[in-house]
Order: sequence, then C-alpha cells, then structure tokens
Amino acid sequence: MFLFLRLLLAHCLGDFPLQVDEVVRRKRAGFSGQLLHGVIIASMYLVCAAPFCAHRSLWGLIAGLSAFHVALDWAKVRLEARIG
Repeated sequence: MFLFLRLLLAHCLGDFPLQVDEVVRRKRAGFSGQLLHGVIIASMYLVCAAPFCAHRSLWGLIAGLSAFHVALDWAKVRLEARIG
C-alpha cells in the first residue's frame, strides 16, 4: 500500500505542478512532447519509489506505467483534435 501511495503522489506531482504550460503546448504539438511528459512522469516515479528500487519488478512497473501514461496522453490529444 505504501508503494501505491508513493506512485500516486509521483503521478500527481508529474501531472499537475510539473506539467507547465510549455509541456502542455509541446504535448499538443506532437509525440515528442508526449514523450517529454512521459520522461517527467517516469522521473517522478523513480524519485518517489527510490526506497523500493532494490526490487527488480519495480523497474518493469515504472516502465509500464510510464508507457501507459504516454499512450493515454497520445490518445487524449488525438481525440481532442478530432472533436475540435
């Protein structure tokens, strides 16, 4: 449960205070901006989950969560562009 709360904190930090206007603009402009945001999210996951980094499965979890986050952002930007 403690790891889950740390990952939730990392997600909230990466999605709100660290997603400045420039990152949002880049996300809407292209996939490289979405990757930038994914790197920010992954970095926050690593920082917040640092005490658990000895567990090898954590690295896969962080990679999977970060890739899923990028995929969701990509889909959201595409849907917003299509809707108008």
